[in-house]
Amino acid sequence: MSIKGELKSMPAPDLFQWLEMNKKTGVLTLTHHEREVEKCICFKGGKIIFVSSRKEGEKLGEFLSRNGHIDEERMKEALFQSKAEGVPFTHYLTEKKIVPREFLIVAIGELAAVIFSDLLDWEDGCFEFSEGLPDIVTSGPVFLDTGHLIFEAVRKHDEIERREKG
Repeated sequence: MSIKGELKSMPAPDLFQWLEMNKKTGVLTLTHHEREVEKCICFKGGKIIFVSSRKEGEKLGEFLSRNGHIDEERMKEALFQSKAEGVPFTHYLTEKKIVPREFLIVAIGELAAVIFSDLLDWEDGCFEFSEGLPDIVTSGPVFLDTGHLIFEAVRKHDEIERREKG
């Protein structure tokens, strides 16, 4: 099953809540044509298990590297090796002890919050949710509480808007 729509009709917070409440498993792709940005969030039983974005600064490797948790060269090598071995990047990072599992979960949660916060500013754009997951993301170490992510991102977004107006 696949559903498609416009974010004007179903904003990101409503979409994420629907996926969580209905314990959906699949891939949500959000596209903003004007900004030429695409974001992908994978859900399993309504929980976020993987996030990706084509926006600069929102790619997991860049995020880890920018925050000083892995140097850029080691990150590129790990990405290359994970692809060569056909294993998820997150799995490779934890199995090779490049990044501790607990830290990776926190980092992906922070990245998911950044990605979701950016979506709150999207007035235009479209989405597509397709049931089923690619094998490469099903064995990752992350299961994020979608409701908590939404709540925290909206709260922080509102705080920033109040500061900017006030």
